Amino acid sequence: MRLGPQGPWTPLKRVVRTDPFYERTKRLEARLNVPKEYELPDPTPCHHLWQAHLPADPPPGLHVLRVRTKDMFGRSFAADRVIRIVP
Repeated sequence: MRLGPQGPWTPLKRVVRTDPFYERTKRLEARLNVPKEYELPDPTPCHHLWQAHLPADPPPGLHVLRVRTKDMFGRSFAADRVIRIVP
């Protein structure tokens, strides 16, 4: 990943844990009193998560966070997300 168009590339590390987005969704479901037969399964550890720390002390404002990868067939993929750094 890298922060900004000229930032250095930082390797991501694979982590095995429950998906934070799924955990939030499950908590929301509990607050909505969803009938038991429609409840989502409990969160379980997953293998699709990668993480790294952002660079130290980025300036406040909007930044493009870019990630890239290659699959087992050598195909390249990239994705961008705009994030906001607040002081």
